[in-house]
Amino acid sequence: MFLVQTADMERVVLSPRYLPELSSLPEEVLSLREAMVQRHLGNFTTIDVILTSHLQSDVCRLNLTQNLGSLIPQIHEETIFWLSRAIPDGSTSAVAVRAYETILRTIAGVTSRVFVGLPRCRDEKWLDTAVNYTMDVFHVSSELRPYPPFLCRFVAPWLASTRRLQEHVRVASDCFGSIFAQRLAETDGEGERANDMFQWMADSAKGVDRNTDVLIRKMLFLTLAAVHTSTMSTTHALFDLCAHPEYIEPLRREIGESVGANGWSLVAINELKLLDSFIKESQRLNHPGLPGTFISMPTSAIAHDPDNYPDPEQFDAFRFYRKRQSSESEVNRHQFVSTGRKNLAFGHGKFACPGRFYAAAQIKMVLACILVKYDVSFPGQQTARPANSFFGESISPDRRQIVVFKSRGE
Repeated sequence: MFLVQTADMERVVLSPRYLPELSSLPEEVLSLREAMVQRHLGNFTTIDVILTSHLQSDVCRLNLTQNLGSLIPQIHEETIFWLSRAIPDGSTSAVAVRAYETILRTIAGVTSRVFVGLPRCRDEKWLDTAVNYTMDVFHVSSELRPYPPFLCRFVAPWLASTRRLQEHVRVASDCFGSIFAQRLAETDGEGERANDMFQWMADSAKGVDRNTDVLIRKMLFLTLAAVHTSTMSTTHALFDLCAHPEYIEPLRREIGESVGANGWSLVAINELKLLDSFIKESQRLNHPGLPGTFISMPTSAIAHDPDNYPDPEQFDAFRFYRKRQSSESEVNRHQFVSTGRKNLAFGHGKFACPGRFYAAAQIKMVLACILVKYDVSFPGQQTARPANSFFGESISPDRRQIVVFKSRGE
């Protein structure tokens, strides 16, 4: 155990051998929600709404995961729609785009489809909010951290990022407030129900959560959680594809065989074991960190420990695929969504990300569609992926990096 002084606090860093003990502690003693709200100054960034209940995590762990099979066709359709907006179909020339921005818009569009359905998911005002709300939450919290807590309430109203955050909440309320109100009014009735996040939240809301303003803010928090981390993971994996083009053809063959046999379905996505391993290896070497926790694990050190992973600095895309094939008992282990002492990217135990199965399917879908539709590369003579950016203990892909897309005519 040791202490690390970060920009705004001391963090206690523990060995992973303490994971079972930590996982057994009640929320009154160790709370991920409280840590996130304190870390990101939730009373100034609107995310303190997650303290009213576990609704936001329950709908992800239960409804979102259970309905994933029926959502895959929508995820595929929306992925193709947004990729085609960035790289027009039929283009015979290469198109150079900022990878992070393209992936961000695609992930935001797909997430909105799952959350609110057509046609509202393509509303430009809402999409701008879905993309920028996350950034302004981080802007407000980072700008207020240098001030003593008692001064924050005086400083916050003067910040441009605070005003932008308030505008995001207003836009979300204008777009969806009446829909939430209608869904809440209909929860006790019978009849066909929409299969989206709005409906699941309205059906599950109890007590103080049966309030339109509360549900809007919870939906914005879920948008933050879904869009930000998936965008980073997908961008990291895209950079690794460009840096290691030798893996592209094996991955394409696997996608072609799986989709050819099963169509664009959850079965097909789950059969993409090489792609799953590729993404997991990319995540191992580009660990996102654990924002929102005051008790931390040395996740990057664990991921680079040669006792855990031979040749840990080497990118080996099929490392985890080979582990899964090594014996029958390993087949369902070492997946992208798997958690454990050696892999804490999604947390572990009761602190594991409740939406990780959706996130994994979404990331695989975006990368699979890119591999099928495009040849991708870095511009010019660039062959190595760009260095990551560090903000405190968080790691982010280079948001300025250009990737060249060339249509394969698929």
